[in-house]
Amino acid sequence: MPKLTTKNQIIETAQTERGLLEQLLANLTPEQMTQPNIVGNWSTKDILGHLVEWEQMVVKWYQAGIKGKVPAVPSEEYNWGQLP
Repeated sequence: MPKLTTKNQIIETAQTERGLLEQLLANLTPEQMTQPNIVGNWSTKDILGHLVEWEQMVVKWYQAGIKGKVPAVPSEEYNWGQLP
């Protein structure tokens, strides 16, 4: 992957990768989504839940930053030792 150096490159790459992920997931059956041991003992559904949580934390960090605040990292609900 080439080095991303501009905001537009980051946005375009994120959109492309998100689209590829959605295409991949669209081909999975409900049984495949909940099959354990895909990564460790996690299912695909577990992994997606984890990604969504991280995405929400990043949005909160960004929103705090644009307000000139120092965000709680990783969050007010978690410390680094609680996160897989």
